[in-house]
Amino acid sequence: MSDILSGTIRLPADAPSVVAALVRIEVHDTSFADAASTIVAQKSMSDLTIRAGGIIPFAIEVPNVSPGKALSLRVHISLNGDESIRPGDLLTVESVPVPEELGHVAVKVVR
Repeated sequence: MSDILSGTIRLPADAPSVVAALVRIEVHDTSFADAASTIVAQKSMSDLTIRAGGIIPFAIEVPNVSPGKALSLRVHISLNGDESIRPGDLLTVESVPVPEELGHVAVKVVR
């Protein structure tokens, strides 16, 4: 079973006006402070036009997880399509908790 998490990615005022080769959205299980997080859901979008101050809507299917699990959202916008973070890419730099009831979440990315 799974549910849909919808949201918006808010681009900063200094975002370039280009076609982003890859937008990667990941939901991580961050329940354990003493262990690396694990990816429980991911979605990639390609060739999206972005601009300063713009918004990218998204929806991602998230599997049902046990109550009490902590989930966080991460976003990486790659300008050249590389999954590795490169200078000029846009990404989340602060924790974005996923609400237990899912619904809608707003995500800020920075350069």
